[in-house]
Amino acid sequence: MEESPFSELELQPIKTKQWIVVVEKLIAIMLLGIALIIIFSILYVVSTRLFSDIVPPDASWRYYVSLLGFQFLLSMAGLYAGILLLFKKKLGWIFSVAIFSAITLVVAYSFFIQLEPDIVPVSYQVIGLVMILILGFPVYFLNIKEIKQRYSIEMKDYGISGVVFIVLLIIRFTMRYW
Repeated sequence: MEESPFSELELQPIKTKQWIVVVEKLIAIMLLGIALIIIFSILYVVSTRLFSDIVPPDASWRYYVSLLGFQFLLSMAGLYAGILLLFKKKLGWIFSVAIFSAITLVVAYSFFIQLEPDIVPVSYQVIGLVMILILGFPVYFLNIKEIKQRYSIEMKDYGISGVVFIVLLIIRFTMRYW
């Protein structure tokens, strides 16, 4: 029996461009940095409120949960996603896309809807726009073809990421009413 000319071919792993790997790691480090900044800001707020007269005397744990619950959840999810993204796990991609999308939308809401555009100086709006571009870049980058192939992203992964995104937004916009 004659051998096929393709029998000697070996399957080679897909070579990823070096700059893609570098930017992917930078996005993971950026997410970890944002999570750590949020954790330190939570610690600062709690410590200043505990050691000052700002907190009402009858404040319970619900007071702090309604005040800082979303930030705490976001920081823990950011740490988790950043670590998983550093180790090239699909769940890291899913959570990173959802978290960066949620943060971008919350920043846009804060700068352009919550703050009155007629009262706020233009410089705040420029800062908001720059922040949206910086936070939106990881969402764009994580959705390019090479990255989606690297993580074997399917439509169900977009669905899971969308559910995480919606849950984060629901928690963000309803937390203060708990």
